[in-house]
Amino acid sequence: MLDRAAEAGLDGVCITDIGATRHAPDLIRAGAAAGVEVFVGLELLTDHGALLGFAPAIDSFYLREEWRELTTLGTPRASRFVEVFERVGGATIAAYPYDPSATWATGDRIFNIKGLSGIEAWVPRVPTSRNALGVEAAAAMGVGVCGGTDFRGGNLSKIGEAATLLARPAHSQAEFVEIVRAGDFWAVSLGVAVEDPKPRTQEERDRAAEDGRGRGRRDGRPGGDRGRRSERGGDRDRGGDRGRGGGRRREGGGRGRSRD
Repeated sequence: MLDRAAEAGLDGVCITDIGATRHAPDLIRAGAAAGVEVFVGLELLTDHGALLGFAPAIDSFYLREEWRELTTLGTPRASRFVEVFERVGGATIAAYPYDPSATWATGDRIFNIKGLSGIEAWVPRVPTSRNALGVEAAAAMGVGVCGGTDFRGGNLSKIGEAATLLARPAHSQAEFVEIVRAGDFWAVSLGVAVEDPKPRTQEERDRAAEDGRGRGRRDGRPGGDRGRRSERGGDRDRGGDRGRGGGRRREGGGRGRSRD
């Protein structure tokens, strides 16, 4: 995964394994060997869907997994997750809240989570209209949008299709968390193929313009297909995965395997 990230031109990746962080030093060393910065986070399923937490230091909070206080009573509350990471100076991101393939997706309950630093709302495997709902939610909540491929051991070629642009380089876990907490990041799409960029006839130009309005923006900002109102209504009843102006590209929220 790290070798592919380097080949794709990514400067770094976020690895947020499900329920495990004590192997953080191994991940960081593997990244150094591959020439890719590695930032380590934690993914947990809460009462408001999946959340990603990033602590600023690789210390006992990760190595002894002190965050497990969250899981002593079963599924943690999202508010408690945010509180625990805030206590250590960390950052919390909501993972693909409108993913239709996840029965536990957050949906519109995202608006009930206070203290988020951002929303992972640009994931290639999630339908564009659902990604757009996440982008819209982030805009309404005044938080940043990050992107990533949510890689879990599938198609390596997908790594780098979506990423996160940081406002400035981050060369340590602490620098990365500082940037995320400040909201200085944007989701980006990379390597998007464009067919026939210069239509030859007026009819083709009109059709291309109409298609462009339907697709909206490709960079993860508001302006695309927001989804139908009926889709959002369905999400309300539903129960229940990163660098910026400095040109540094991060794989925002890509996940390792849950138990590796």
